[in-house]
Amino acid sequence: MPTPRMTLLALLTLVVAFHATPAETHAEPLADEATHGPLSRLAGQVETVESASTGQAVRSLLDVFGWSIDGLGEAIAGRLAPPPLADPAPPWNAPPTLRADAPPPPPSTARGVVILDEASMAILCEREAHTRMAPASLTKVATAALAVQSGRLDEVVHNTVESWHMGGSSLMGLHPGDRFPLRDLLYGMMLPSGNDAALAIGRHLAGSDALFVYRMGQMVRHLGLEDTRFIDPHGLGGPGHYSSAYDLALISRYAMQSRDFREVVGAHGWTAEGSRSISMHSYVGPFIDWVEGADGLKTGFTYEAGPTFIGSASRGGHRLYVVLLNSQDRFGEAAALLEWAFQHHDWPSNQQVAAVAPADGPAGDDDNDDDGVVEAARLRE
Repeated sequence: MPTPRMTLLALLTLVVAFHATPAETHAEPLADEATHGPLSRLAGQVETVESASTGQAVRSLLDVFGWSIDGLGEAIAGRLAPPPLADPAPPWNAPPTLRADAPPPPPSTARGVVILDEASMAILCEREAHTRMAPASLTKVATAALAVQSGRLDEVVHNTVESWHMGGSSLMGLHPGDRFPLRDLLYGMMLPSGNDAALAIGRHLAGSDALFVYRMGQMVRHLGLEDTRFIDPHGLGGPGHYSSAYDLALISRYAMQSRDFREVVGAHGWTAEGSRSISMHSYVGPFIDWVEGADGLKTGFTYEAGPTFIGSASRGGHRLYVVLLNSQDRFGEAAALLEWAFQHHDWPSNQQVAAVAPADGPAGDDDNDDDGVVEAARLRE
């Protein structure tokens, strides 16, 4: 049975989530509020409610913020409501088959590797595909998926993020008071991998960093991912922030159901036009230029994660995703693995146009009711 103190602390946590936006740095959030605002008065009351009833403790909280019971319930329900999420497209084609005379996959230095066929969701090649690892900025694919599904890309975002507080990381270059369409921030997050843009997107969509991370968790559960947990929208991460090569391939496949997302990750550059102009270039541009059929996706790096990468390429109406976690040559290895996969697999020829494929267009557009499974090739160590 929760004590009044426990109840009040739990509600205080909700208040922080609803009303607070943590700083971009590792400094303690809410410094001014904790010293001068209602949270300070509430914190003082926590120490005096040991003998109060639970109802009195709740009323104490409501009095501080001028809320009613109904108003509090509506606020909680509204903030915690799942975002509108499309269902992931089910497989619409039979898996490709590895040719009998195919050589083994090319070697890779990456700790985690997956090649995923979009249409069948078959794994064509893998190493530690389900091992939980730090994804770094590949996290932003999940943030972008929520952004494009929000239907709010043309809304103007009033930015509160100071990029100068995030020095030493990749940035779009935002400052408080900047106003940009959400679409511009999406480009700023995905092309130059702006950590500031990721925070600004999350705060605009959910109201706070904490609530946006909660929504990221809702999407993870919606997709049925078993080896993914996010604690921030950008991937700078820390303990408890992880994903797997396989889960990241599924998140990418899900995001690529959106035409808006495909346009962003396939762009070489973009100029944001809001309260001022910001020109940006894509870190993935060289990969797109170098690899036949490449059309995105995302790079990442932290000292914990090492260099990470998701690549997408389409040939002959078939799209493959390659994910590399902690690779010492992410573009070169991704290119070699994609070349091997396209050259040494045969896709079923007796296919029909899929009724279940997203109308917005994955690369593969054929259907076959065969739910066959292919045995993934294992990478040489």
